[in-house]
Amino acid sequence: MIKESVTDHGLRRIILLVDEDKIAPEFEKKAMEIYYEMHDRVLRGEERLRIAREKIPRLGFQFERIEELYEDSKRKLEHLLVMVPENPERPRVRMQLRTFTQDLDRLLCEYVPDLIDQAGDFYDYDNYTIEEDTWMTEIAFKAFAAVFDDYKRCAVDMVSFDRDLDDFKGVLGHIRKREGKYYDMMNECIDTFTDLNEKIDTLYDRIGEFDDTLLEFVKTVTPKENE
Repeated sequence: MIKESVTDHGLRRIILLVDEDKIAPEFEKKAMEIYYEMHDRVLRGEERLRIAREKIPRLGFQFERIEELYEDSKRKLEHLLVMVPENPERPRVRMQLRTFTQDLDRLLCEYVPDLIDQAGDFYDYDNYTIEEDTWMTEIAFKAFAAVFDDYKRCAVDMVSFDRDLDDFKGVLGHIRKREGKYYDMMNECIDTFTDLNEKIDTLYDRIGEFDDTLLEFVKTVTPKENE
């Protein structure tokens, strides 16, 4: 007798047809255990990905402000460099430059540790997905292949199993797309900050050459200092 087996899993609804008149062989029982475990593992990975992606917008907002302060500081330095010492606006512009660089340094000291933490999570996630993909390829799908190869002895209906497995792959594909966006966003965060940090270092060098007292307060945290 064919019976429909429905499991409302957190990842997706699993629907299989099972012949109750057949006794499932051990390799099929093991494969079905792995099938549900695979859903559990992908669900955990999806949640981990969701948490990681939700942290990225904060990095973007912080970076925008840092970039703005860099541009403001650079502009004020350019003004000072062309001003004659007697210019009455010179002290005011000097103070503006000092204020901008102070704010820039403060934001960098907040941003860089946050970026380093998220970059660490990013690299950990990458290692995690490699391990999960290896398990899926070497353990899960090999177990499923054994079921398809010896389907006549199995209690689960192969058409329903093939269809349900295909539906699972569809859900996994959506998660992979979100994962790809996460990789793109984190790589962009890391790359764009690396570029900007080099520009800030150059700007600080120029400011120091102009007037090293302007940077007495600087305690910039850089990725190199945290390695």
